[in-house]
Amino acid sequence: MKEKTIGVIKYFVLAIIILIILVPLIWILSLSLRYPEEVFEILPTKITFGNFPKAITQNEVWVGVSFARMVGNSLLVSTISIIGIIIISILAAFGFSNYNFPGKESIFIAFLLSFMLPVQVLLIPLFFLMKNMGLIKSYLALILPYIAFGFPVGTLILRSFFEKIPVEIKEAAIIDGAGDTRVLFNIVLPLARPAIATVIIFSFLTVWNEFLFALVFIREDTMQTIPVVLSRMIQSQFSKIIYEVYSATIVLTMIPTLIIFVIFQKWFIAGLSAGAVKG
Repeated sequence: MKEKTIGVIKYFVLAIIILIILVPLIWILSLSLRYPEEVFEILPTKITFGNFPKAITQNEVWVGVSFARMVGNSLLVSTISIIGIIIISILAAFGFSNYNFPGKESIFIAFLLSFMLPVQVLLIPLFFLMKNMGLIKSYLALILPYIAFGFPVGTLILRSFFEKIPVEIKEAAIIDGAGDTRVLFNIVLPLARPAIATVIIFSFLTVWNEFLFALVFIREDTMQTIPVVLSRMIQSQFSKIIYEVYSATIVLTMIPTLIIFVIFQKWFIAGLSAGAVKG
């Protein structure tokens, strides 16, 4: 009876969490499909897809940045950042999981502590660093910090997965004459696809939605990413904001995230469930 009660409470809490996540998404989607006269109604009587073409054209009217340029900026920054995070994370995780060297665990703990620091604490020093390096007017002003803050988490996830790969497989490959590079690319990485997919999805969500660095480090309007441009839309129009069109813009900017998840969902789910079942 006690276990049943605990189970009911557990599912109730999960249902509440799911509602908290889904209700805002459903509401934004609902607003994007409404006619202007029904924006403030609880339930619309009819829907329209006409707000989505308007969202693409209205973007430049509101803030002077085209929708394509805004999305392109985010895609460029996110893609390069994720590639950098994945490469550095794989190499670092392979080193930590396969080699013993002085101070290994201390260095790894330092990695973990680095992403526990609030980004607000490092914002001003990073800004002056980027300014002195002449990167404020460059995408590198975002890409380099994103990689620096992203690869410790990726290293943590990948190291944990690499260490679960049976040592016998690696030893057999070494006996057959395989070097470290071949072991990494032919054995470890194919088996680590779920972990890599997990890192890609988490990193993409973080970089795609990052606002603070993008607001402070990028001064050129035409180089700003989606979160900053969406914020400028509200500030520029304030009481004149067209809610249904603005909501449609938000929905359109969510599409790349859904595409990434659909592509990697099979490996992502496998990565989350890895180690959950013994045998």
